[in-house]
Amino acid sequence: KFVESGDGPPPDFLLTNPKGELHFGMEQDRILAIYVNPEHPTIAGRTVWTIGRIVATHPGLAGIHLDHCRYPRGPFGGPGAFAKFPKAMQTTLYTPYRWEVGEFLPTFLARRDATVSAIVSAVSRSLPRGMVLSAAVHPTYYEERDSSDGMIKMEAWLGQDWASWPIEYAIPMIYNTNP
Repeated sequence: KFVESGDGPPPDFLLTNPKGELHFGMEQDRILAIYVNPEHPTIAGRTVWTIGRIVATHPGLAGIHLDHCRYPRGPFGGPGAFAKFPKAMQTTLYTPYRWEVGEFLPTFLARRDATVSAIVSAVSRSLPRGMVLSAAVHPTYYEERDSSDGMIKMEAWLGQDWASWPIEYAIPMIYNTNP
């Protein structure tokens, strides 16, 4: 509420939907979660630094598990992320048809994949030799991301190219999906 009550645009280290809101409406998100922007250099650096501090202060730690290492479900992005989105789509509409956003989506999703993968790679490089790295992943992300027609489902926006990550274990997160 404090951030939203400020006079001006949201800070660039937070994500917004195409309308510029910090979170989904109550019908979609009962806790009104606010997400940080993985593309913001301070966020990526602080994430790697924080994990490094945990490792340094907990000798004998077997591993690190990355949870929610992704963009939120649905179209959220940093400043200007939706500038090329058709003007009519810059609303709280969360599941547009692919034809409505044109060529915007593949480039947008590739950038998200690269951003989150870079953070995971930086975490992996920072860990001591032999320390296990695992991540919670959405197993149907590729299916939703690569679909060529129909509506853009919420999971398509995640940017979680987990099959390419330097992790030892991928833990599937199964929400409303047939296991």
